[in-house]
Amino acid sequence: MKRFTLAIVLLFVALTASAQKFGVTGGITMSRFENMKDSGSNGYNVGIAGNFPLALGFSLQPELAYNVKGATLPGASDAKYSTGYCELGLQAQWGLDLIVAKPYVMVEPYIGGALSNSLKWNDQSVKENMGDIAERLECGFALGAGLEILYNLQLSAKYFWTVGSILDGDRKINSGLGSTASGQINDILDGAGNFTGTTISLTFFF
Repeated sequence: MKRFTLAIVLLFVALTASAQKFGVTGGITMSRFENMKDSGSNGYNVGIAGNFPLALGFSLQPELAYNVKGATLPGASDAKYSTGYCELGLQAQWGLDLIVAKPYVMVEPYIGGALSNSLKWNDQSVKENMGDIAERLECGFALGAGLEILYNLQLSAKYFWTVGSILDGDRKINSGLGSTASGQINDILDGAGNFTGTTISLTFFF
């Protein structure tokens, strides 16, 4: 995983080596389990971005971010699962240049690797290494829109969905929470699918 994360960072460096603009980005991530509507939870995202203006209103914007996605576990009292990913996304943007502002739409494929996983039950952390249970790699797509102001400030919102599933094969949680709680959590994660949700971010270019 360390090698994969390093590869993501190096790929971002290569993509932004000749970027016209470079900046920082951050915001909130509102996510849930794909197959469970009532599992919403809030996290955050923070990272760096580059921007390549192209012709006819198009631009490319690679972003490298730490993105914390999570969900509550329906039916499991006060239980919350979350994963912090190192993500590399490549936004393809198109917008109308109105001199002082540029509204735009975007599509973004992304890849990532899990740097941290956690599961809490009534504020008690599950002791297993969640990295050995959950899938470590992710990929997905996002669609969204934004507003760029005076060429150096962007406010954007995008809807994302990640392909795959939360659990890695047949690995199970066998915690000190007791067999009933552990079984309940395993059943929920088995049917969770993966993360989907919305990010709202503010990006400042230097």
